[in-house]
Amino acid sequence: MVSIVFFTAANEEEAKKIVERLLEEKLVACANMFPVKSAYWWEDKLESSVEIFVWMKTRADKFERIVERIKELHSYELPVVEMIDSKTFPDVEQWIESCVKEK
Repeated sequence: MVSIVFFTAANEEEAKKIVERLLEEKLVACANMFPVKSAYWWEDKLESSVEIFVWMKTRADKFERIVERIKELHSYELPVVEMIDSKTFPDVEQWIESCVKEK
C-alpha cells in the first residue's frame, strides 16, 4: 500500500536534513518541499508562521519508524506527522516499493 506522509519544518535547512536522513535510511522514496503559511493554536495563543511543508511517498508499514526519526531530528516540541493512504498506477507503486526496501 502506497502512503503519503507529511509534516512541516521550521525552515528549509531543517526540512532538507530530515528528508535526506529518511531517504538514506530507505524510509521514503521521495519528498516534495515547499513553503506554506501556517496558522495554529499553540499554548493557548493563536500563532502564524512560514514553514516548509514536506510531502513524502512511502509504504504504510514505514510510518511508525518515520515518526520516530522525525521526532528525533525535528526542532519542534510537537512535530505533527500525518499519513494518508494513496492510490497510484502500478509502475509508480513498484518504484516506491523498490526504493523503500529493507537494507
